[in-house]
Amino acid sequence: MSGASRIGLSTGALYPDYTTEDALNVAAKYGYAVVEVYIQTRGEYVPSFVSDVKLRLDALGLRIHSLHNDTRHFDLWSPYKRRAAEKLCFV
Repeated sequence: MSGASRIGLSTGALYPDYTTEDALNVAAKYGYAVVEVYIQTRGEYVPSFVSDVKLRLDALGLRIHSLHNDTRHFDLWSPYKRRAAEKLCFV
């Protein structure tokens, strides 16, 4: 049904007991179809991690509704200009 509300699960809700990628397995196990992926570490921004998560999402039949970045690791909106500039260098 178009426009129907859906209840999803954030991988952040399972922190720190599950890694981000393993939280996807839990979401699928409990019947969620949509998830929010909450990035927990700087290493979760690298292309290989993103590829692995995409493969897992596809295998589990999950769809990402939103991506939540942890501003401690990726603070582009910081009023402190150096912090924002350094975050751009990591990506």
